[in-house]
Amino acid sequence: MFRAHVETLTPPSQIAEIKAAVLDSPRNNGLNKSAEVILAGWILRGEEEGGPLELIVESETGETRVPLDVERPDVISRVLDKASDKRLRCGFKITIKDFSNASLYIATKGRRDLWAKIYFVEEPLEAIEEKLNYFMNVLVQGPLQDDQLQVSLHKYALTDAQERREIILSKLKTVDPKGFITNIEPSKKSLPESFFEELRKIDAFSRFFETAAKDGKIVFRDVFTKDNATCSFSYISDNNVNLLFFEGPSEPFIILQHVTYADVIFFPKRMQSVVIQPHLSDNSIASCLSDAIHWICNTKPKRTKARRCFGGGISGFGRPYHFFYDILPGIAALDESGTLARIQKIYTKRGAFFLRPEELFSSTPETTIYEPENLRSRSVELGEFYCFIGFPFPYLSPDRNERFEKLILNAALSKRNEYTESRTSETLRLWWGVTGQKRSWIEQVGGTAYILEQLSEEYPELEVIFDGWTCPPDPGPNDAQEIRNDEGVVAAILSLLKKPILTRSIIGKTSLEKIAIATTCDAFVANYSTGSMHVSRFARRPGVVHINNKIPKGVHIQHRAVVVPASRTRDLPEDDDKRADFVSYSIDPDDILFLLRSVIEARNSN
Repeated sequence: MFRAHVETLTPPSQIAEIKAAVLDSPRNNGLNKSAEVILAGWILRGEEEGGPLELIVESETGETRVPLDVERPDVISRVLDKASDKRLRCGFKITIKDFSNASLYIATKGRRDLWAKIYFVEEPLEAIEEKLNYFMNVLVQGPLQDDQLQVSLHKYALTDAQERREIILSKLKTVDPKGFITNIEPSKKSLPESFFEELRKIDAFSRFFETAAKDGKIVFRDVFTKDNATCSFSYISDNNVNLLFFEGPSEPFIILQHVTYADVIFFPKRMQSVVIQPHLSDNSIASCLSDAIHWICNTKPKRTKARRCFGGGISGFGRPYHFFYDILPGIAALDESGTLARIQKIYTKRGAFFLRPEELFSSTPETTIYEPENLRSRSVELGEFYCFIGFPFPYLSPDRNERFEKLILNAALSKRNEYTESRTSETLRLWWGVTGQKRSWIEQVGGTAYILEQLSEEYPELEVIFDGWTCPPDPGPNDAQEIRNDEGVVAAILSLLKKPILTRSIIGKTSLEKIAIATTCDAFVANYSTGSMHVSRFARRPGVVHINNKIPKGVHIQHRAVVVPASRTRDLPEDDDKRADFVSYSIDPDDILFLLRSVIEARNSN
């Protein structure tokens, strides 16, 4: 392990033409696993216009010139209080191997100013191991820590959240269930194998809540024995990850819940995290554990109520995809088993429910908006613990998913009204999805206008329903901005039309409203992922879906949709280093038109 030391020699504000600069990485006094370092940060000039500006890294191996080519909208917003600016590309990021020490210079207009010096010192492994062992003891003991642990809080510098996270990351091993079982003795493999298999069953998910409501603790099978492990203590982090602390006859484990009831299982004694669902990165796992350690150490035992009780469920997600694929099917399963009525409350964040549970279920718990700090206080003062409601979609049986989709469709049909007028043979009601956000079809403005004009020649009574951002029943400021973005795309499309076409916008409507309207449409064109969910999965209309080639196919239900072939889709080269769901792509509008016509003709022939 190596500890970084960063010394600022010239404050950036004192360098000519520079307004501000920050070195994000490496962090002063931060830990690195190796001598390889990521050098990242930003340099913001004082004026929008100016001469060439770059960072120069001078080390024993020579000089490296680092361009400012990383977009930093966060810097423009925070420092300049502006939505856009010509200085958007003010960031830098470079990986340097075998790093020992270096000087950083800010260079502009032929001059260079020494900004900072960085050097690394090797950290004794014994010191790291001692701290790590202490951290894991805190997690193993959970809320039952003694005064000795309180004293150690300062001894091990636990007030430094970044250091706690880095120490945990330095030893954290992330595996899948198979990788975890591989390192277990052959004679002992069967029990953990059946443990992980059990987590895939909807009955196990329901049992978490049944036992919590009935016994005041979650009762689930132990990992390495045939007996049970129990949990009556939870911790909710500031980034809304819930941790369940289990203890049993073999060894303790912690379940991390973010999208489903079991996303990651962490074994403190082994420093292994077993990924069940890929919703949390190693950084997120380490941050949650780090925060839990700090909170437990600062929660005095005498203030923690000894008798524990189930305080309710935590649920919801701020994106329609996970809400309708993982969250709501879990709630529906609890309703079918009769367990939902036994849960006193469901805590959620604003905008995390895309329909109200009472619109679907007869007996629903009270839904309450929460802040993590409030639930942590209730855990101390009232002895409450909480469990996240969400079940992974891949493990839903086809029959259960069919019942769920019908449940949603029936609720939506009760809202169908103004879109049910009589139709003629020359009418085509077309659902068209747009996005002003990520992973977009880059020709969507000109391409959409072209396709609509072609179809209007064939269908004089063409009617287009523009879809985009979906709002929850309790929309917030971000929803308003996203609606404006999508409406801007629609306005750009309409401005290119050479003759008027009847159009309506359902951008910003709720999910049930959208599904109701979708059932009246003849065909659709939309993004393969969330953009087509209402019209394709729930309304089951025929249509064409498009997406980049990085997104895995098969993770979204498309009952009657045709996917634009990968061979006709070109991902943007400049997005190669981006996450799959941020990659934009190019498709010839004629390819979409060809597929759409075939869909419409098939519909007409039926």
